[in-house]
Formats: sequence, structure tokens, C-alpha cells
Amino acid sequence: MEIREPNNIEIFNILIQEPMRSSTDVLVGIVSLILCYKLYKTKIASTSYKAFIFYFFFMGLTTLSAGTIGHAFQYIFSYNWKTLGWSFSALSIFVLQQASYRSLIDLIGKKVFKILNVASFLQIFFFFGLIINPETRLFTVVQVNSAIGLMGMILPVHLYAVYQGNIKSSRWISLALLWGLVPAVVYNFELGIHQWFDHSAVSHILMIIFLIIMYQGVKRIVPQHQF
Repeated sequence: MEIREPNNIEIFNILIQEPMRSSTDVLVGIVSLILCYKLYKTKIASTSYKAFIFYFFFMGLTTLSAGTIGHAFQYIFSYNWKTLGWSFSALSIFVLQQASYRSLIDLIGKKVFKILNVASFLQIFFFFGLIINPETRLFTVVQVNSAIGLMGMILPVHLYAVYQGNIKSSRWISLALLWGLVPAVVYNFELGIHQWFDHSAVSHILMIIFLIIMYQGVKRIVPQHQF
């Protein structure tokens, strides 16, 4: 192993840029796919439960893409390749919206469900409209989409489920979403530990905790509350 320049290493003549960022991103992806598989093994057939499984699947693809294309081998791929991981991120939020609304339809009612469902479709169409346009193909769009989807549309529904129905799964999912603010703050305020373990790497480790809490919530979903 040879250190070529700050934050770059070479292994077997293969240059790996930002090794801590890339390795921790890949680690998040692996954890997410493992949790996806563990949920898949439950064999619960409802549409909403399957959507939760797809959330972990797309999250895994998001961070694996970010770790490889976005960090480790970014010198091979053009900037536009980043849209692959960004698209997976938007899809993960979309399926989490669908999963959340469908699992709580008995509590929120069909009228509210329809409104939220239409809003989630409009959001993802708007996102891809911005990402397709080279002038608005920015990571800021991804951040805003995540904030609106997670904190503006999903969290209120689960907080309502906790308040109105004392739903255990929503308690855990709400906790996960609130915890998700921690890695966001670490990343945006660049609260790193060291040159080799910067704010991105720290936020990735904190994201693993987020995924584990989210998994605990999904595990506690009662099948009869879904369709």
C-alpha cells in the first residue's frame, strides 16, 4: 500500500481516492443490504412491508454508488455519474414514503393517504426533472429532496401515529428520523475528527446507527395494519 497524496492511497497499483469516505460509505451500503435481506427473510407479503424492504435496498445502492463512483474511483467517472447514486437516494425516500403511508392507512384515513400519495409522486417527478437538467444537477437538490421527504412528509405521519395510536413501530421510525439529523449536522457543519476521518466519514458511521434504529422500527410493524 502506498500513500500517493493526502487522502489518496494506492493498493496493488489501484488508486483509491478518499479511502475513509469511500470505505465508510461502502460499509453503510453493506449494512443496509444486510438489513434488507433480514427483512426479506420474514416473507411478509404486504405491499407496504415490501416497500420498507426496498428502502433498505435502495439505500444500500445509494451508498455503494457514492463510495465507489462518488469517492474511491471518481477520477474514472465524470461528475454526471453521481446522478446514479442520487437517483437511488430519491427512490429510497419515495419507497419509504409509500411504505409509511400504506402501513398507517387505517390510522390516517384513505383521504389523507391519497393526498400524501399524490404528493410523494409529485416530489419524485420534480426531483428527476431537476436532476435531468444539467443546470440544476446539484447535490443541493438531493439534500433538499431528502429534507422534504424525510422530515417534512414522513416524520409527521409517524409522530402522529405515535401520538394518536401509540404505534410502536412508528416510535422507532420517528426516533430513527430524528437521529438522522445528527449525521446531517455533522456533514453540513464539517465536524470531522481528523484529515483521514473527516465529516463525511463520521456522518457515514452515524448513518449506520440510523439504519439499525430504522430496522428496529420496521421489525415491529404489525402485518394487519398494512396492505
